[in-house]
Amino acid sequence: MLDYSHYQVEDFVMDKSFRKWILESDVHSNLIWEAWLKDNASKADDVREAQRILLSMARHDFQVSTDLQDEIWNNIITSEDSIKTEPKVIPMGPHSVIGNYPDKKKYNFKKYWYSVAAAVLILIGVGVFYISSVEFDQEKEVALVTIEKQNPRGQKSTVFLPDGSKVFLNSESSLTYQSNYNESDRRVNLIGEAFFEVAKDPNRPFIVETKYLNTTALGTSFNVKTAGDQSCKVSLLTGKVKVELNGPISDKEILLPGEEINYRLGDKELEKKDFDIETAALWRKGIIYLEDTPFRESLELMENWYNVTFIIEGELPQGLQCTGRFENAYLSNVLSSLGYALDFEYEIEGKKVRLMFNSQNPSL
Repeated sequence: MLDYSHYQVEDFVMDKSFRKWILESDVHSNLIWEAWLKDNASKADDVREAQRILLSMARHDFQVSTDLQDEIWNNIITSEDSIKTEPKVIPMGPHSVIGNYPDKKKYNFKKYWYSVAAAVLILIGVGVFYISSVEFDQEKEVALVTIEKQNPRGQKSTVFLPDGSKVFLNSESSLTYQSNYNESDRRVNLIGEAFFEVAKDPNRPFIVETKYLNTTALGTSFNVKTAGDQSCKVSLLTGKVKVELNGPISDKEILLPGEEINYRLGDKELEKKDFDIETAALWRKGIIYLEDTPFRESLELMENWYNVTFIIEGELPQGLQCTGRFENAYLSNVLSSLGYALDFEYEIEGKKVRLMFNSQNPSL
């Protein structure tokens, strides 16, 4: 927060943050200004007068013109009583905060309002004085931006959201959210895979949007994985979430810990099934976990994990499956273990890995 300790009334009137607090109050700004006034009680009278000016002017629809500027000037100088009229405001807003401080200060009215009038006219002249709540909403919309966190193949990251929620973002995945995140809800969009540890906030639902499924939680941990345009899986580790189909077909399910939804393109409804919490989402801890995983699927996982491309030489045996647990392991260690079990040899050449099979009958 800026240093407002030297501000006079006209400075508060011209300050964008102060105007937004008075004219478009929210809980966050109330807490900030309430804390500041506790530390700067001597400025309460200046704050109160600036509030009266802004609220009195907010009753009018201003058009920037020379005649109107002259009228404003004259009204400010001659209409002390109208300025002092207490406006109606929403309880628990700026009025309540400022009302905690007695009105003690007496102003040299003529000298004081000359400076305030000049500040008001400057604001109108440069076109930055937004009076109506609609205009403030428009200002918000203009300032709204999309924030994106993206990982290429071979890279993982941890994303901390503004509300304190933590997201483990897998490789070849992206997470996006708007700059107004955490105002009315907490909404993110995911492509790829991520594990979410959601900060508890019963007043603001946490929503993960994917192409096919929307997952809503309040305070919980769960994994969401999309596979291109083909499927999406939601696995719940703690808490409770609601999973809804995002499309023309309406269906939803409530998940409890140990339950997951695995939706595939073309499915007409959502189906729950159980999974092993102990082995779920181990990727976030740097662990590759394979349990009777089809060979092609295992290769795709390792291509993503290590940012390599596999080239298979010879005929690939049918029905190959991989099993193993590898914690922060080098690619060579993983391939050595799998090669021994599935009877293949390998060569790593930069980002290319050649797999040469020696037998049609590997043992797991």
